Amino acid sequence: MVQNFLVDARGVLRPRTEKDGRPKGAVRVISPYDPDARQSIRGNTRWNGYLVHVTETCDADARVNLITDIATTRPIRDAQALPGIHTRLTRRGLLPTEHLVDGGYTSMVHLERAEREHQVTVNGPLPGNPTRQHRQHEGFDRDDFHIDFDRRQVTCPRGQVSSSWHGLYPTSSSTAAPLIVAKFTKGQCQPCPDRSRCTTSRESARNVGFPPRELRDLQARVRAEQ
Repeated sequence: MVQNFLVDARGVLRPRTEKDGRPKGAVRVISPYDPDARQSIRGNTRWNGYLVHVTETCDADARVNLITDIATTRPIRDAQALPGIHTRLTRRGLLPTEHLVDGGYTSMVHLERAEREHQVTVNGPLPGNPTRQHRQHEGFDRDDFHIDFDRRQVTCPRGQVSSSWHGLYPTSSSTAAPLIVAKFTKGQCQPCPDRSRCTTSRESARNVGFPPRELRDLQARVRAEQ
């Protein structure tokens, strides 16, 4: 009740908004009768309740495909449900060698975990490169930098070598990989004739963040296969 409504300065009971401190849907209790239910959003669809993850066989030669697992969860990222699905399928002796999923399940962290713990190849579209340069199809994005894990250095498209290498930095999302961050100096970046293609900041130099080697190699392999 307190999360969703308030009594304003005029003494009127009204719905609480985010400006009034209403929690986000993923943590806000929406029913006093079912405290685990939450508000869910997928695209333009919104509902109050739970998520259901359904796994079924997809053998080309089978006359009928069978549902092998149903998981009901709170509104979490789809990739977070993947370890539990694989664990239950393992207990039942129904674990596939290849698991076809949609893009919501293809976190690099969980793809690596499925391969390492269960020897399952998770096949689905990977999230795209999030850098501004990649989204806008101009300038130097992260994939244009050469990463040398053995020497712990990164070389930019203009031949400059990073001055420092830091990490691993955890990310705020449980589905995102920890990052290594390589940094260049102002002395390297400010005189560069391609500076505007690399960074829009006039005060700082370019930093490049990327996952550790095993996840980077897995990412490259999966993208090449796709």
